[in-house]
Amino acid sequence: MSFVNFLPLLLIPMTTANFQLSFSGNKATERTADSAITLNVCTLVETGNPAFMIDYNRIGAAIDVAIKHANENILPKNLRISKIYKNAGTECAAVPPIIRRTMEIIQEGVVCNIYIGPGCSESALDAYKIAVYQKVPLIAVPGSNLIARTGRARADFQYLIRTSYVAVGIARALVAFLDYGNYTHFTIIVNRENMVYSEILDGLT
Repeated sequence: MSFVNFLPLLLIPMTTANFQLSFSGNKATERTADSAITLNVCTLVETGNPAFMIDYNRIGAAIDVAIKHANENILPKNLRISKIYKNAGTECAAVPPIIRRTMEIIQEGVVCNIYIGPGCSESALDAYKIAVYQKVPLIAVPGSNLIARTGRARADFQYLIRTSYVAVGIARALVAFLDYGNYTHFTIIVNRENMVYSEILDGLT
């Protein structure tokens, strides 16, 4: 399923029988049959680092097309999706800019109904803590190494959705291939400056 079709399917079940939305005490605007409600998609994606697998310059248009398609062709007229974008920075490290960007959104008075991003596992972990507090889903893109970084089970991340493969899965596939071929000695050379390959190596060790 494409992202264009996936996003509205995720958002539509958030509406309840009495047409009221509520997230972690932040109640969204109530709507009646003749009023409209806007669901805010807060997009926190890294921009400007070519070493990152995900960059807003590459995926921003896909998000815009998905929202436009949902608003024009899928959602009822009294339900709209709006995007709020913040640059998640160019770093993948502890306490990244993601916290500052999220605080900016809160200070602007925006209530996020869902988060998209970030891609970096460390950033995604911090963003996930905020999503848990607000009780809203986070679509990581992909936040591929959260499990290995934290040592926690996938089931512990109840608000997390990942749109792609994970580093641990690739590492397991490599190990399965080596086991199948009965390899006993092998060498893996990894460019640690590339976050994708670095996280895959972490899944192997």
